[in-house]
Amino acid sequence: MSLKRTLNYRVFLHLLWIPLIWVLFESFSGGSFPLVFTASLRAQTEPHGEGVKKPEEGAGDRSTQQGEENAMELAESMLYALTMGPPIQAKLRVRAWGGGKEVKEVGSYEQAGGGTGWMRMELEVPIADGKGRWQQTCDGRLSWTREELAGHVRVRRVDVGRVAELISPAAAGRVPWGLRVGGLAELIDRIMADYELTMIQGHLENVPMIVLKGPMREARHSQLQQLAGGAATGLIPQYIRVAIPVDRIELPFPSRIEFWTASSGKLLSMIEVYDLAPIEMPAIDRFRFEPGGDDFANETEAYLRRFGYEFAELTELENPIHHRR
Repeated sequence: MSLKRTLNYRVFLHLLWIPLIWVLFESFSGGSFPLVFTASLRAQTEPHGEGVKKPEEGAGDRSTQQGEENAMELAESMLYALTMGPPIQAKLRVRAWGGGKEVKEVGSYEQAGGGTGWMRMELEVPIADGKGRWQQTCDGRLSWTREELAGHVRVRRVDVGRVAELISPAAAGRVPWGLRVGGLAELIDRIMADYELTMIQGHLENVPMIVLKGPMREARHSQLQQLAGGAATGLIPQYIRVAIPVDRIELPFPSRIEFWTASSGKLLSMIEVYDLAPIEMPAIDRFRFEPGGDDFANETEAYLRRFGYEFAELTELENPIHHRR
């Protein structure tokens, strides 16, 4: 393989393998537009595998106001289960397609729940010269994200305690803003903000599912197009599907999430959450992280802005967002 092709493939991996955080790429990519690493429930017509089977035309697939309200209520319940629910662990499997290539990742997810904010999520992707690793942890005070790919390390931090301190909980609903940082909870929170969701029934591998689906909101789509600058507009996930098993509806955790270029468009990627199991309350040390000698970027401001905080009163000293250790 030529050096140019090798570099291109590494760039593809570096941009594509970073899971979940495509929704905040304005903060994480320094103004560049990464390939979208999103999850995907494949339609039966997709050659990669069986996906959620849609109901027959007219059998509940209508985007009514009631359906939208029910969809948002279910999404809120998912967010609640991922933050205020019981301690659980699960395995993750991710596949993404782009540029004629496929990236596969495997990993794990663990949460303490109960409003603690303790969460740990890890993914690995094999590459030609080793493995890429992505790790995210939160101990309820600080959320850390560490990426390592081809010898390059990037570390980012969000002061979750500062977010909880500065943002009024009034508009947060049942889940405080500080618990919406990182992991599957952040993904669901961004889906709720970025997509017009409706709810239908379906099946995944013959298992009854409740499916949340819908297009990206126009304002968000326009924002992403502008940031992409035409370079990767075909990778904007304009349509989403999220499957929740019917027998898990009382404590809804997503089973599979898909992002598409359009309702009947191209599948971008998928995340499967499987082997979900309750665990004993883990020790807090499980969710702590030390950056060691690595520099890190403080991205607290990006989250404060996202949650609606006004920065006029903050001084530079109080808000050292771009400080590097």
